[in-house]
Amino acid sequence: MKKIVFLLPLLLTIIMGFVQVQPNVFPPIPITEQALLGEWKLEKVESYDVNNSLKNTITTSNKETIIRLSPQNKITVIENSLINEQGISDQHKWYLKNSYLLLKRTDIEIPLKINSLTQKSTVLEMINPKATDREYKALIYLTKIK
Repeated sequence: MKKIVFLLPLLLTIIMGFVQVQPNVFPPIPITEQALLGEWKLEKVESYDVNNSLKNTITTSNKETIIRLSPQNKITVIENSLINEQGISDQHKWYLKNSYLLLKRTDIEIPLKINSLTQKSTVLEMINPKATDREYKALIYLTKIK
C-alpha cells in the first residue's frame, strides 16, 4: 500500500505529460463598428464544399478591390482605383451584430461571420444559404490599408 501511495504521484505526472492540456479559452473581445471603419483590400477568397474541403482560391493579383466601410454605415467598393455605379449607393449599408458583419441592400441582407479581426487584417466567413456540394462556404481575407 505504501508503494502505491509513493508511485501514484509519479504515475500521474507521467500520464499528464502525454495528455493534451486544453489552453485557456478567453471570451472574444467585443467587436465594435469603430474597429471595422476604414479601407480594406481584398486579398483572396477561398471556397469550400460541405465537407470543409478547399475547392477554389481566387486571388486579386490582377484586379485590386478595396472595400471602404464609412461612418453612418455606408459602403464604397473601389476596383482598380475606380468607383463603379454599383460600388456606391445609398441603398448599400453595413451593420455589426454580435460577431457578424451584415451587408444590406434594400431587402437583401448578407451575414458575414467575423472569424478573426486584428488591426491589420480580418477573415470573414460567408455560408451559402442554398448550399451545394461545390460551394458551401467562403472565407474572405481582407487587409486594412487605411
